[in-house]
Parts: sequence; structure tokens; C-alpha cells
Amino acid sequence: MAGARRWRQGRGRLVLRLLFSVFIFVSAVVIAEGLAREIDPAAPLWNSRGGGTAVIMTSHPTRLWTMAPGIRPNAGVPSTINEDGLRGPLPELPRPSGRQRILVTGDSSFFGHGVRDEETLGVQIEAQLRRRGLDVDVVNGAIPGYSTAQTLLLLDELGWSYEPTLLLVGNLWSDNNFDAFRDADLLRTAAVSSRPLLGNLALFRLLSATADRLRGGNGGRVVTWTRSSEWPTSGTRRVPIQDYAVNLDKIMREAAARGIGVALIAPTNVGLVEGRYPDGGHWDVYFEVQAQLARRHHVPLLRALPVLQAAGEGKSLFVDEMHPSARGNSLLGDAIAETLIQTGWPEKTLLASGFPVDASGLVDEPVQKLGLPPPLPNSPQFQLFSGARELRSLAGSIAGGKAPYRLEFFDLDGETLGESSIGEAGPFTIDVLTGGEGVTVVLHDGAGAELRADARPGVDPLVLVLP
Repeated sequence: MAGARRWRQGRGRLVLRLLFSVFIFVSAVVIAEGLAREIDPAAPLWNSRGGGTAVIMTSHPTRLWTMAPGIRPNAGVPSTINEDGLRGPLPELPRPSGRQRILVTGDSSFFGHGVRDEETLGVQIEAQLRRRGLDVDVVNGAIPGYSTAQTLLLLDELGWSYEPTLLLVGNLWSDNNFDAFRDADLLRTAAVSSRPLLGNLALFRLLSATADRLRGGNGGRVVTWTRSSEWPTSGTRRVPIQDYAVNLDKIMREAAARGIGVALIAPTNVGLVEGRYPDGGHWDVYFEVQAQLARRHHVPLLRALPVLQAAGEGKSLFVDEMHPSARGNSLLGDAIAETLIQTGWPEKTLLASGFPVDASGLVDEPVQKLGLPPPLPNSPQFQLFSGARELRSLAGSIAGGKAPYRLEFFDLDGETLGESSIGEAGPFTIDVLTGGEGVTVVLHDGAGAELRADARPGVDPLVLVLP
């Protein structure tokens, strides 16, 4: 009896110790969670008003952002976004027998910033190939701001199911861009934050960021950005050069494994066309990786620069510094179609055939890190990490002058709030980042004329009239 009594007493003391240990553990977690919330680690959560007709970008659970279906504004011209969040009509499935299907990937230059649906590069390529007698359709899989990291996810989630026979891969600008985050970190952070229950804990996000940083990542920089801190003032490549090479190589090899050909497109901009960057600018190392992978896998590299330089039409080939105009897309579409025919496509399938790339020896060129202004309204940075300012809708109209137009926005102290491109004269509605009631608007037209006016977003319409 005494032994049984001692056993029961021992078991009772063990239970009490276990309960006390649980209490201490839970208390420590609660205190740590409270401290973590004081740090306020921010997860990339989309803040846009996704349902309005004036909003083209909206959240996506795995790719961070996508486009909202409907007729959406696009630098002053309408763009048609289908149910899958891509520009243009949904492709016919299953793909008709005997038809070739091209899927174009990339960012806003290939999506068609500032040009109408019928003026996009994909539509121009399709028209030129059909004129040459091919039964082909082209799917526009480019989304503004998309990098190779996001495009890999897009292909897995949508692209391969469209049954393409050829990928035209134009990803470059977004990958090499300097920004406040690296895409791999942001995507991992989003995945962590989306986990049931744990994703709601600031402590879990903070520990995940620390673990990522210890593994050599930059996740801590992303998820520990707080609402009370300032926006980062120096940038990092969104996709470092080694990651860019690996991602691009993976796209090419995964396409080949599915029997899908690949061609790469090297985009260009006004500065390169005008010869302002004889050394290729800070993009050169990314262009060189494109070229190396095209040679490695024995597939075509379609360069936009010599095509637009040869046209001799200068800035008329662009909507702004970076995005081809309708005329620019027409010239590129014709050149790309002709190059594909000359390579023997579609009889020659253009399958990537090289071994996986070893990117460990790639080194980015020494470049000065660019200063980062506050994120622009409706940009992924602003939408993913909302700051102290808020978006207000500015309605107005432009008359006179020469299209295209560019609007710059400043607060009353002269601080830059953002800018927006407008493709043609007429009414517009733009969401403007502002911390006060008034903003100063500076209108620039295509002929170099300038007009300055004050506005109150959400209150009075703004009428801008140039001679």
C-alpha cells in the first residue's frame, strides 16, 4: 500500500511539473509573440482595392500578384484581362490538331504597357506568322513586374496546361531591377505567412526570417520590415544573376521535357537604341547570361535592339523609356516571325538540349546600388507593404499637346510621390499616393511641353490643357 501511495504521489508531482512546464512554455510564447508584434514583422500582403475597374493588379496566393479580370486601364488605354488573369482571350483547349501555339512570357514590355490589345507584341507575332501561312495562335503570358521566379510558378499553374508548342521567354527587366526585396525571399515569406494558424503569428514569421537569413537568404530583410520604419533607401537585384541563370535554364529544360520548344527575346529600351549605354548599362550581365544559355541549349536569341535601331525612328518606337509602342511592337513582331521561319520552326522544334547550367561562377558586374524612392502608387512594392501614405483617386482630363503624356506627382513640400504614363488625351482616373489633401501635378507631353497644376485627389477633377 505504501508503495502504491508513493507511486501515486510521484505521478501527481510529475503531472504538476509537466503542467507547470507547459504554463512556463505557453507564457514564454505569449510574451515572445507580444515582443514580436512590437517589432511587427510585415508579411507581403496585398493591400489593393482588387474589385474596382480602375485596378489592374490584384493579389495572388502563390505568385504575390496577378491581374484582375475585366476591361482594365493601362496607361490611358484599355486592356482586356481574361479569367486566368492574363491579357487577351483564353486559348482554345484542347489545342486544335495541327495548330502551333506560342506562349510569350515576360513583364510589362511584353504584356503591352500603354498599347491596345491588338497592338501587343503577341498579337503582332501571331498576325505575321499567319501571313506567312502558319496555323498558329499566341498566348500572352506576360504580367507587369514578373520575374523568372514568378514565371516558373505561372508555368506550373497555368502555362503548361495551355499546351504550347513554343515558349518565347522575354524575362529580363524585372529580374535585374534594383528594388527593396529579392523575389525568392518575398515568395518564401508569402508561403510562410499563408500557413494556417502559424502564419498569423508574428513570432513564427520572425523566426522564419531569422532561419532564412542564417541559410544565406535575405528573408529577414523582407519580413522584418515594419510599418513604423522608413522604406529602404538602397536596393538589391530582385533576382541575383546566379538565380536568374538557374531560373532561365530551368524554364528551358522543363519546356524541353514536355516537348515544347524555346526561343529567348532580349528586350531593349530608348537609352540602348539611342546609344546612351555603349557598355550595355547595368543590364549587360543579364543579357550575356541570355546569350550564353541560348548557345548552351542551341535555341534562337531574338534581339530587339538591332531591329529597333535599324528602323531609325527613335522614341516613337516606345511609349516611354522602357515600353515598346504599337509601332515598336509591329517591327519586333515582324522580325521575330521572320527569324522563327528562318530557323526552320515549326518543323524544327527548337527544343533546349544542353545540360543544367552551373551558375556558381557567375559574378554580377560592380554597379552602384541605386537609391530607392518611395514606392509608386499601385506598384507591387506599395501594394505588398503599405506605408504611412494612402491612395486617393484623382480624376481628370488631358487636352492638347502631343501624346504620349507623363504625369509626375509631388506633395506640397516637393517630395516625389510617383508618376504615371498616359497613352492619349482624354479623361483619366489614377490612384495617387498622398499623405495630405493636396498634390502638385506636372504634366509632360511627347513634344517636351510641361504644365504644372495643384490638385486635391478625391475632391475636385483636374483639367490639364496644353497648347
